[in-house]
Amino acid sequence: MNSMIDSYLLQKKQLEDLNEKTKRLSEENQALRLQIETFEKKRFHIKRKIKSTRFYKVYRKLKDRIPKKESNIHSPSRKLEFNYDYMLSSYEYRFLKYKKARNNGYKINIQRISTPYAQNLVSIVLPVYNGDDYVEASIKSVLSQTYKNFELIIVDDGSTDRTPEIVDSCAEKDHRIRVIHQENRKLPRTLSRGFREARGELFTWTSADNIMHPQFLEKFVGEMKKYNHTGMIYGNMRLIDENGSPKTDFDWYREDREHPDSVILPGSVLELNTFANNIVGAAFMYRAVVASVVEDYSQYKYGIEDYDYWMKINELFALRHTSFDDIEYSYRMHPKSLTSHDAELKITENRYRQMLLDEFRRDYLMKPVYWIIDTEDTQNRCYRELCDAILKNGHKILNRTKAGQQTENLYERMIYVAFNKDADSEIKGIPDTSYKVLISETSSKVKNDLFDLYICNSPVSENDFIRNFKGWFGIKKGEDIFAYIDSKAKNTFLYDLEGDEAAKEQYSVNMSVIISYGGNEIHLQRCMDSITYEDSYEIIVVAGCDNAQVIRDKFSNDIKIVSCMSDNDATRKNCAARIAVGKYLVFLQDDCICGKEYLENISSVFQIHSDIATILGRVDVELPDEYKGQEKLFGAYNKYFDDIYDYQGWNIPSAYSFAVRSRQFKTAGGFYHVAEEFGSAFCNMAIIGMCVALRNVGRYIYASINCFITRIPEQISAADLECWMMSEKLSQYNLEIMGILVYDMWPEELSVMVNRLKKTVSEKNNLMERISLKCYERLLEQVRHDFREKEKVDLIRDMYRQLP
Repeated sequence: MNSMIDSYLLQKKQLEDLNEKTKRLSEENQALRLQIETFEKKRFHIKRKIKSTRFYKVYRKLKDRIPKKESNIHSPSRKLEFNYDYMLSSYEYRFLKYKKARNNGYKINIQRISTPYAQNLVSIVLPVYNGDDYVEASIKSVLSQTYKNFELIIVDDGSTDRTPEIVDSCAEKDHRIRVIHQENRKLPRTLSRGFREARGELFTWTSADNIMHPQFLEKFVGEMKKYNHTGMIYGNMRLIDENGSPKTDFDWYREDREHPDSVILPGSVLELNTFANNIVGAAFMYRAVVASVVEDYSQYKYGIEDYDYWMKINELFALRHTSFDDIEYSYRMHPKSLTSHDAELKITENRYRQMLLDEFRRDYLMKPVYWIIDTEDTQNRCYRELCDAILKNGHKILNRTKAGQQTENLYERMIYVAFNKDADSEIKGIPDTSYKVLISETSSKVKNDLFDLYICNSPVSENDFIRNFKGWFGIKKGEDIFAYIDSKAKNTFLYDLEGDEAAKEQYSVNMSVIISYGGNEIHLQRCMDSITYEDSYEIIVVAGCDNAQVIRDKFSNDIKIVSCMSDNDATRKNCAARIAVGKYLVFLQDDCICGKEYLENISSVFQIHSDIATILGRVDVELPDEYKGQEKLFGAYNKYFDDIYDYQGWNIPSAYSFAVRSRQFKTAGGFYHVAEEFGSAFCNMAIIGMCVALRNVGRYIYASINCFITRIPEQISAADLECWMMSEKLSQYNLEIMGILVYDMWPEELSVMVNRLKKTVSEKNNLMERISLKCYERLLEQVRHDFREKEKVDLIRDMYRQLP
């Protein structure tokens, strides 16, 4: 008996010692973890300080500006397929590629659009805030124009000096002047207020401190009449100081040695949207029909609202330098001007963020849209032509029932078109976020203003004017109606997305987990079971309409179900992200399983620093035996480190483990459709593209070993493999063309790769080698095509150069 008691006491003491040792080790482990976290934060701050130095910024700008050329490709001993020293720059070609695609089916023919504006009348808007020192001289320069058919709309933006009495006094003396007094709303909204009141065929604006030379209007109107296909023109200008004397101490396009105060602006607009530099200046004129599409100056772009506006015009219309170099406008630089407060207002800094927005904007402008069309006469010529144009350009037409299945969101919105409907009758049964258009044979009076746009098939006059750029617009052909509606509606959608990004941050939960559902309920359940659910999380499942209805009936009410008409993976993710209310967004595929404390680890990484925008984690992939060794193709990534990540083509993390701050997601706009023809497949590079795009504007990518995912793909076919590989390769190439990734696709290297694969396939006839060969042959064909286009330097630059 004693021996049993002694044995028990001994075991008890051993257990107590073991517990004590476990407790001590746990404390040591916690202390070590705190030290590691502190070390990681210190390391991050050191790297961040290095990257904020002037030297590093100069280095990055020079590195990004100079195209990468591999020495083994461009060495003298190697025969080159193309003359790389004489071809379009990457910035030029990037915009050209977009413009050619946009003009193929979406081109707005302004000569075939009748507008409700006064022919030959020029509307000049003059915004002013506390400008009593210069505004009278600016007004006098307008009244001294040799071209007399104009209206001057002065918008006093809540001035507190003598400005209101000065502008009112001028208006009393000349009937062409109208004055609007308002509370202070800043320049963008002040400009928009003025142009919403404008009734002229042509628009321009001038600042209260600038001077129009006497022939400014006459010359610019002459250009617009002569080149009637052009949407906007801009010209050179002269710089003056606060006293009106020539200003010569500047580095801004100084090309005229005889007149050192002259700013001779570039003749080509190919780089306006792709390199952060506004080349338009203050001397310009554009058509009212252009303003009817682009509408307001962005209230979210204070300081660069004009640059943003010119970029929109360049995307949708022809923007050109005047055919003459004569200077007809003086731009005053003085301590009170916005230009003088560049650093304070972050004007130059914001231009680089503007490039990110515009890249997304061009991607969105090429995105297909869903249309709902209401007509009682399906034989109507205009109806049939519009339907043909919609389908020809890859868009789809839905009925009301189908349209109602989609969860309403700000990203994927629809266009509703009603033919020959009473303009004041109620619209029923369509999503609230739809853009609404009425098309009639002729114009009519509108009382209730229920539609966003009014179009008729006959010419219109000033009497058909509806405020806020709504109509009536006379357009006869269905293809022209399609291009006009698509441009105007998408511009509205994009502006709403911009407003969503600029809105005050209000999050209901800490984290939104967005799961893309492909139809396998077992996978979805397994994925959701792996998530450690907390009240501070929300789970969103995004799926096609049919699948969404199935899981809505089978799964808990605790999750949000987002139903999306599109089968494009990027579109679905963008839709769900715009509905999410979490501070952080975590994107998962339904065939993924979260590792231990996955969401907690993501949250911890984001706490390191607010400039960490995106996180990429570790991914393991479980494959059948026949695909062993191909884990990387299926998203595996097992590099063991926790650190800031800079994109390297040889070391690309897996986007199957991905998180982003909600605010930064909106700053980027969303995921690009970089591989549209393979859009239903998950695209690793589309997500990497967002990470690097945000990195390019000063945010950081963090790669973390602790953010761990296991992926278990469902049954795989050879067609799936080909689709994934082709999608990845073409997406990477498109991101390089877009300038998000450093360009590194050369036909000489690809040709070597193709020949090597051909030899391997002939010897082994391996499935993966055959698929790789097919992908690289397709890629080589595309790369060669693009370089052949880049070689047409003179022809293409002439097309986008100064008017002849």
